[in-house]
Amino acid sequence: MLTDKRDDNGFCPIFIRSSINSQPFKYFTGEKCKPADWDIDRMKFKRSHEGWQHANERLSKLRSDLESAEHNFKLQRIIPTPQQLKDCIAPQSSKIENIVSYSIVDVYDRFLIDSANQGKKLGSIKALKTTRNHLAKFTIKKPIAIHEFTKAIYDKFIGWLMAQFDYQPNSIGSQTKNLITLFHWCEKQGGIVLPADYRQ
Repeated sequence: MLTDKRDDNGFCPIFIRSSINSQPFKYFTGEKCKPADWDIDRMKFKRSHEGWQHANERLSKLRSDLESAEHNFKLQRIIPTPQQLKDCIAPQSSKIENIVSYSIVDVYDRFLIDSANQGKKLGSIKALKTTRNHLAKFTIKKPIAIHEFTKAIYDKFIGWLMAQFDYQPNSIGSQTKNLITLFHWCEKQGGIVLPADYRQ
C-alpha cells in the first residue's frame, strides 16, 4: 500500500513488489482501500473492506502468477525485464488469445484490472465491480463462457437481478451499461463480435 498516493477519498493503491536481478519490480493490482481496511502484517484486505474476499482472491492469484512466471524464466535461464513480468501477470495489456474460452467472470476480472490501469475513477470501478459480483453469483453453479452470454441468458440475468435485489429501471440500466462496456472491451482485446442485441 502506498499511503503517499492517497486519493481524494482516502483510498491508497495496492501494489505488488518484488526484485528482479536487484532491479525493483512494482505492479499496480488495480485495487485500492483505506489504510484502516488493510492488514499490513498479512498483506491482505480486512473484512471491513467492501468486496474483501474477491479482492484477496485477486491478490493471491496475482502473487501466484508472478511466482510462476519468475520460476519459468529461471528454468529457461532468462533474466526477465520488469515489462516481461508485467506481461505475464497482466496479459490484458495485449490481445487476449482464445478469449472465447474464458468464463464471463474471468474476462470481467481482466477488464477490471485494465480499467483501473487506464485510470478510471474509483466510483466507476466500484460500479463495475458491483456488476462483476452479481455475475459471479448468477453463474456460481454453472460458469458461462463469454461467447455463451446470449440475449436469452442476459434476460435471465436481468430477471434474477430484479428478483434478488428488487432493482428499479435505473439500476437495471446501470448493469446493462456495464455489460455493454465489457463487451466492447472484449471486441477490442480479443476480437469477439458484439451480438447485435447489445449494440447501442
